[in-house]
Amino acid sequence: ATTCGYIVGEEIGQSWGGLVIANSLLIAIAGAFTSLTITSHLRHCRDRFWFIIFTLAAGLGLGVNTVWSMHFVGMQALNLGGGKISGATALLRIEFEVGVTVLSAIAAWLVAAAGIYVMSNRDVRKRTAVDREMFCRLGRSTALIAVGVVLVHYAGMLSQTGSFDMEYDPMVILASASIAAVASSAGLVILMVFPDTFVLRFWSSVIISCAVNSMHYTGMLAATYRVSSKTRVTLGSYSRPIDGGRVA
Repeated sequence: ATTCGYIVGEEIGQSWGGLVIANSLLIAIAGAFTSLTITSHLRHCRDRFWFIIFTLAAGLGLGVNTVWSMHFVGMQALNLGGGKISGATALLRIEFEVGVTVLSAIAAWLVAAAGIYVMSNRDVRKRTAVDREMFCRLGRSTALIAVGVVLVHYAGMLSQTGSFDMEYDPMVILASASIAAVASSAGLVILMVFPDTFVLRFWSSVIISCAVNSMHYTGMLAATYRVSSKTRVTLGSYSRPIDGGRVA
């Protein structure tokens, strides 16, 4: 059986758009800078109401602007085309299931906010202290955000619909999870411990962006796409093409 000149079951080639990848880096830098700016206020906030507001806002900057928006910009960099057996060259259309996409955004926001809350919910005089309690909080926050980032990433990949099936390499998934853990830990330390200056905030945003992008594109490499005679659709779904740039 064939689909658009492809042989059903054959592996589909993957190529990447360099300009879109660069855009995903910029999107994550902007999100990380926003989150760092908000946490500069969170560090010294004494009022409980505003502490919660700043935590939610910082989670929005880190989880949605830095991770989720970057993810959907980065997804636009992927071009599926090139049959490994048939030699077909037509690009296959990729759409995204709307429900899973929206849920992944909400999850990214809440998980990031929860991680920041765990890290910063201590006496205001000790929020930037490097002590035993900080490392305990860092461990819990890192685990929470790393698991959340991995789940959000692969939920986003699950939302892809089209004339293909996907297979995953568990070792590459493990590698992406390890990168997520290191990135989460470094990001939390930068958010809560490093001195707050504009220059340091900017370069910290670059570091966080590079880490998040590394996790994303490593995670993308875990997937092998194969031609399917049926459109891959998440059960009960409503799928649409999503422009990651507009989402961001």
